[in-house]
Amino acid sequence: MYRQLQGKLFWSVSLLVLGTLAVLWPVTYAVGQPEAIEVRVETGSQDGHLRFVPDKLRFQRGKYYKLVVHNPSSQAHYFTSDGLATRVYTRKVEFIDGSGNTVAEVHGDIRDMELLPGATLAWYFYPMTKGKGLRLYCHKEGHTEAGMVGEVEIFGPPPFSN
Repeated sequence: MYRQLQGKLFWSVSLLVLGTLAVLWPVTYAVGQPEAIEVRVETGSQDGHLRFVPDKLRFQRGKYYKLVVHNPSSQAHYFTSDGLATRVYTRKVEFIDGSGNTVAEVHGDIRDMELLPGATLAWYFYPMTKGKGLRLYCHKEGHTEAGMVGEVEIFGPPPFSN
């Protein structure tokens, strides 16, 4: 009888602990997720202009960003900024279909992204190191020369300072 009581107590306590974790886990998980600051940029334009809109991007060190890059033009473009890529911690890049659904994710260092016509991606990152006048460009033949260039700035105190 003692073993039966001990077994019931074990299962009751186990269910109570698992139930509590099941209720609290989504709350603690959601609290731990930072809210990303969304910045949008377009590569090219529907009317064929070779440019970035906007062509000047600013990010504050230690903030969490979601850089949404969209290509509204009829030709492919690159979003390239070696200076930005080497000064941020990339959490992930999501590739988004026409319905707004994520179809793929890439994790790790990102240096160069090609966007086909109509493509959209979201680059999630933390700027870590300051930089001013960081070059943004499209290296498709003739695009840089036609003016498809921009600048990136990362500013602010060290991310974990008081």
